[in-house]
Amino acid sequence: MPEIERALNIANQANFSLEELDQVDRRGMALQDERGRITAAKSEILMRQLNKRFGEISNQISRQFNYLSATDLDNLAKAVLDFNNLDDLLIWLEERKSF
Repeated sequence: MPEIERALNIANQANFSLEELDQVDRRGMALQDERGRITAAKSEILMRQLNKRFGEISNQISRQFNYLSATDLDNLAKAVLDFNNLDDLLIWLEERKSF
């Protein structure tokens, strides 16, 4: 992660001790874990919305959510309001593959 690298470089420049560097590293990992939990929660909420609106979403489709970035999930949350059917979701997901 660029943020962690940047934090470690700043820490090195500030002459942090090994213990302090370790603390910076642990905080970076905790931040990464939290981002992962937030992304998973967004994905889960979107799946619930889609299931309610279009019926049970297949595992094949839901697995594609695992490859979406947090930004893509945010964009999907907006786009889903304009979807008329499941085909609109499939088209949206297919367009993400080309990026």
